[in-house]
Amino acid sequence: MIVIKKFFKELLWDLIDIFKFSLVLFLLGFCLYKGLSGIEQNRINSEKELITNGHHIESVVVDKEFKEGFVVVNGSVAVADSDKYLIKLYLNDSLKEIEVSKDEYETIEIGKKLKVIEYKDKIILDK
Repeated sequence: MIVIKKFFKELLWDLIDIFKFSLVLFLLGFCLYKGLSGIEQNRINSEKELITNGHHIESVVVDKEFKEGFVVVNGSVAVADSDKYLIKLYLNDSLKEIEVSKDEYETIEIGKKLKVIEYKDKIILDK
């Protein structure tokens, strides 16, 4: 009888230890889940803000380029492309190219810092 009581007592303590370990694992997993979902939510909010408001930053003009327009006539179809005034900016460790008006192109100098607004899919001059 004493052996059976001792066996059940040890079994009970083993079950309690298993329960404690399971509880600790559950709490650790829950905290990890909440932390990662919070990080993901911050990333989503940041991306939404970038799409709607843009990110106001200063960028250095690296180069300017003028692309002359052209007209291609193929039979009865004519395809025209207008003149393009492009500036190249160093932005977020990469080179970006944006199209500007002729007046803006003439006033912008290479090496000058410009204020721009970076959206998710485009960059525009901040006026």
